Amino acid sequence: MNRNRSKLIKYLLGNNPTRWMQAATDLSNTELHSSEIQILINLLLNGNYIKQRESAAYALSHCRSCHDNHLHQIFIEILEKGRESINVRAQAAEGLGYMHEFTNKGKKPYKEAVKTLMNLTKDDSPKIRFWAVFSLGLLKARQAIPILKKLAKKDNKVCPGWWAIKDEAADVINYISKGEWPERNRT
Repeated sequence: MNRNRSKLIKYLLGNNPTRWMQAATDLSNTELHSSEIQILINLLLNGNYIKQRESAAYALSHCRSCHDNHLHQIFIEILEKGRESINVRAQAAEGLGYMHEFTNKGKKPYKEAVKTLMNLTKDDSPKIRFWAVFSLGLLKARQAIPILKKLAKKDNKVCPGWWAIKDEAADVINYISKGEWPERNRT
């Protein structure tokens, strides 16, 4: 295990919440080995603190070497069972988008991700809906356009730290249709 990655994983496993997300961000920019990925998966599934599990999900979501069918199934289960915190579920929704952004659209994992994300657009939590919409955009899921149009007309709820779901849905429709993702300033 690389010393720097080992140190970052130690921070994530530690008891200092101020280090968790920074360590996850730094890990997401590295190539992780299978043993390191397994440590992050164990932390995601069994971590004692929501922010710690969210940080593990963030690292796994943004690390290309982590994307495989096993992690796909874990994210799907977290999202479909709905027993995890909103923050961890939102990160899993974003993670599905990054995981399958370049996946063949005819493959089962891509189709399963799109189906799950489309279902999440009806979730009670604005944060979950926002990240589901964002990920449908990453996936360029044309089949989601009717749902996205409804959200763009009526979902005024704001995702904390971002913007209204209706604005994200409009941006995603634009991205899917024209290949351009508008820039926005966070609230």
